[in-house]
Amino acid sequence: PSPFIDPNDGKLYMVFEGNVAGERGSHTVGAAELGPVPPGHEDVGGARFQVGCIGLAVAKDLSGEEWEILPPLVTAVGVNDQT
Repeated sequence: PSPFIDPNDGKLYMVFEGNVAGERGSHTVGAAELGPVPPGHEDVGGARFQVGCIGLAVAKDLSGEEWEILPPLVTAVGVNDQT
């Protein structure tokens, strides 16, 4: 996690890596999730388990004791998992 104070609003934020919410293996991965696929692509299976994301949270105050998780900045459903 990487906490920082935004100089524009003075709030404490934290960028972090995680997994998209949901039951493991329950995500649907189709053409809309994968985007353009290069020629010669081979489906090796298991894409529904790849649900990494980059998240953002904002602290209730500058103590950083309580956080509110905001919607993901980037999701990688079908592409990558949390490392």
